[in-house]
Amino acid sequence: DAIIDSREASIDFGRAGTKGRPLNRVIAFLNANLQDTDKLIRNLKNPATRGRTMSKITMSLVIPSIATWYMGKDDERVQRLPSWQKDLFWIVPTKMSGPGWDGLIRVPKPFGPGVLFASGTERMLDWAYKNKKDAFKGYGGSMWNAFAPGIVPTAAVPLMEWWANKSMFTGQDIVPRREQGLPDKLQYGPNTTELSKYIGGKLNVSPRKIDNTIY
Repeated sequence: DAIIDSREASIDFGRAGTKGRPLNRVIAFLNANLQDTDKLIRNLKNPATRGRTMSKITMSLVIPSIATWYMGKDDERVQRLPSWQKDLFWIVPTKMSGPGWDGLIRVPKPFGPGVLFASGTERMLDWAYKNKKDAFKGYGGSMWNAFAPGIVPTAAVPLMEWWANKSMFTGQDIVPRREQGLPDKLQYGPNTTELSKYIGGKLNVSPRKIDNTIY
């Protein structure tokens, strides 16, 4: 019993079905995503664990979200951030800044429950504080990315992104519109790596797409 209980201390990565195991070999984190969602549902459905689970969610997700939202509710740097970034990170504004750093500390949230309970709390506060009608814009996509298991083999993702010029993680163009009319080898920005610029120049391909593939 102790051994079985210990496997429930975190996600039980050894728990998988006969169909999930072979898929997990080609789709990164497929089983971890499924088990994370399954564990959350089981703990909320079980009367013996429901209260403890909600208490942990409140203390570790909801309260930190209220605190960081309050710190950044009137900070222009925070408000300019894309919604996907605020859905995945607690944003802590500081008075410090420097070259290449905007003075914002990004603390990763737990992927599934973090988007549901932490980001949901922040978006609700945005809606109540500023009466933002678009406070929940893009939230459905973030929820889908957090809870829906991947269906595309991981090795194929960079190829699809390269062809579509779209990041499946952020939903943004890999090569921004202002550079799409340039020759491929000149499609780079201030943060593009020198290695990608070199390879792009030799092969006449977009350094931005090379960087994206490496990442």
